Amino acid sequence: MGFGSRQWSGIAQLIYLVLFSYAFFLKGFTGLAVTIGSILTLFVVMQLTGRMRWAERFAAQPTPLRPPARRGHARPVYGPEDKI
Repeated sequence: MGFGSRQWSGIAQLIYLVLFSYAFFLKGFTGLAVTIGSILTLFVVMQLTGRMRWAERFAAQPTPLRPPARRGHARPVYGPEDKI
């Protein structure tokens, strides 16, 4: 069973959070580490999204056919002789 986009997204988020937290242990270089990390993250996201064919991603998908609703069985009909 291969990894899907959800698994990769979770792993990337975990790595990012760990590295971001680690940046606060670098005395005097916290701002620099966060800035470099942000620039690298932006670079990676731009590389990944720049290769996608967005017209295909946002193209209208055909709606699946739904089975027809069952008529006459939605709720029971009570007559005047039935007491509720």
